[in-house]
Amino acid sequence: MSDRGFRADIQGLRAVAVLLVLTYHLWPTTVTGGYVGVDVFFVISGFLITAHLLQHPPRRGRDLLEFWGRRIRRLLPAAFVVLAVTAIASRLVAPDTQWASIATQTIASAFYVQNWVLAVNSVDYLAAAEAPTPVQHYWSLSVEEQFYVVWPILILALFWFAGRARIWPLGVTRVAMLAVIAGSLYVSITATAADPANAYFITPTRVWELAAGGLVATLPSLGAWRIPDRVIDVAAWIGLAMLLVAGAVISADTPFPGYAAILPVAGTALVIFAAATGTWSPTRFLRLRPIQHLGDTSYSIYLWHWPLIALWPYAFGPITPVGSAVIIVVTIGLASITKVYVEDRFRFMPSLQPLWPTFRFAVVGMLVLAIAGSAQLLDSQLRLNAALASVENGTDLPDTLDPGSTDDLSTAAPGSPGASGQPSSGATSGITSCIGAAAIIRGFDACPQNPAAKMIPAPVAASADKSDAYRDNCWNYAPFAGRKTCTYGSGPIKVALVGNSHAGQWLPALEVLAKRHGWTITTYLASQCNVTDAALEFYSTAKSSGCTTYGAWVVSQVKGKAFNLVFWSERQSVTTQGDSWSATEAAAEAGYTTLLQALSKAGTNVLVVQDTPFPNSSIPDCLAIHTSNETACDGTPSSWAWMNPLYDTAMRLALPGISTMESHHYLCTTTVCPAVIGTVVAYFDGSHMTATYARTLAPFVDAPIAAALQLGR
Repeated sequence: MSDRGFRADIQGLRAVAVLLVLTYHLWPTTVTGGYVGVDVFFVISGFLITAHLLQHPPRRGRDLLEFWGRRIRRLLPAAFVVLAVTAIASRLVAPDTQWASIATQTIASAFYVQNWVLAVNSVDYLAAAEAPTPVQHYWSLSVEEQFYVVWPILILALFWFAGRARIWPLGVTRVAMLAVIAGSLYVSITATAADPANAYFITPTRVWELAAGGLVATLPSLGAWRIPDRVIDVAAWIGLAMLLVAGAVISADTPFPGYAAILPVAGTALVIFAAATGTWSPTRFLRLRPIQHLGDTSYSIYLWHWPLIALWPYAFGPITPVGSAVIIVVTIGLASITKVYVEDRFRFMPSLQPLWPTFRFAVVGMLVLAIAGSAQLLDSQLRLNAALASVENGTDLPDTLDPGSTDDLSTAAPGSPGASGQPSSGATSGITSCIGAAAIIRGFDACPQNPAAKMIPAPVAASADKSDAYRDNCWNYAPFAGRKTCTYGSGPIKVALVGNSHAGQWLPALEVLAKRHGWTITTYLASQCNVTDAALEFYSTAKSSGCTTYGAWVVSQVKGKAFNLVFWSERQSVTTQGDSWSATEAAAEAGYTTLLQALSKAGTNVLVVQDTPFPNSSIPDCLAIHTSNETACDGTPSSWAWMNPLYDTAMRLALPGISTMESHHYLCTTTVCPAVIGTVVAYFDGSHMTATYARTLAPFVDAPIAAALQLGR
């Protein structure tokens, strides 16, 4: 069994771990794999907890309660304080568009299930694109707390079994550690290959890292094997180098944890196993007082650093080098205060030593945070409901434009963009409104932007102002085995809406026109998956092949004369298989070339719509911060540019039956892409148009769609 007592090398490892995490979060391009510091913490926790349980094995229920009581006194006070302060600070400085997600994750963090909430969100393409909350880092604490609940029960069961079987309990525990490592590592590798975003957070993919520390706890340190000190020192240096190399070479593009986590985990385990104390061992440097202080306060540093980083931009703007220095100083200062006045004070408080007060403190703390979070959730929902109701009822819209009608702008249709999508010379004739798309079509000289005007919808509602495809669950999600379609309208003209979420954003405009002209719209929508002959590079073979199969099915459904028109638009959000982003555009165009040629040859009538400009950061969040200066959220055609392989290919080929519609002039001038156009918020996130803005586009896309329909007759 490993050495008892204080270990300066382990305390130094804690410092290294928290420095890796802190550096990664402040300068992600310098230490691209700094997030492996969390894995270092897992191994250390597994080692220390298992070593303690082996020295004081639980024999009865009260032993378990006493163990959990010590964990509560050690960890929960500081965690609760930081959660409470962060919740208050978030309410004060974060935009109201973020309040609901922060409240939800505060509750999840209070009950230590944050990792599962993030795992669920990770499979939602839109949720995954949301700004990280200031409590997101509690996911790793949730994994550890779940471990602390189960691990002593496992040790109790192992010792009970060993006693009944009259075998060596330490040997049984060692075998159990190996079994847990093998099982969890297998889950980690397979789950990471299938869905790395989800696998990153879930407990089964991480338990092996804690068990690796547990395995080391069942072994005597290297010094007990009569190995020369120099060899032990070298082993410790190798272990430290392994985890530092992991921090340097692993990146956000590395599927993690999976195989990649073996490097930092094995390196950390090797340092602990070596227990090196020689003159030239890493411990000589790790025991330096500044490093030991960072190790002493590493838990509180981890708690405080992320809320400061996440909330700083809302309060002070982008984090500058000076801002980074301030964050580091404030983090260490708050951590030092928290260590002395919260961690140590509660840990050794006499009134909390009995079990009942300890568990009462835990329950009350969780409930207080949950009630506060629920109150914020309720407030956020009431605000959202009121904002959405004002849009749905038209109370936020001038009388000149009802959100469900375009009759007032019907005179604009004859001068609207033609089948090529380019404005004609009479594009503004007959238009009198300056609401939404009408403002940019008429021009901002005729329709001056008014930054002081009330935004439609309000930013908090804009983030939920999505097409009916979301409400009606019309999406086919990875691994794209589903064949879900939705139908809108019941007219004789059949229109297929094809593509990913950037096709779905056009549904509100098409619904307005379907009601006017008698269309039946059938959706063929998939999240992220493109309908293309170019295989896409998802993180798993099942998703990649599933997307290819799904695309082939869509083509079989719309090919030929099945529909009067196929309305097709897509964003390239996934690379083509085996290619970098720089090579993806050409590969994607090659895939669309063969597909468009086949559709044209089959007589399919297709309108390819240029993908909309791409802000790549939440417009509602930005507008909620800059309520008095909405232009701060504007972009430019070049800064919001993204590849358009489908549209570019259709334009280049100019095939019979394949027409195109340009979209950028509906959202950008030659110099600016406004976040708010004619008082209407243009995007509900950093990529997709709001349903309200899409509806204002209906009269202007009427003519090009009508022209495309004529081609199919």
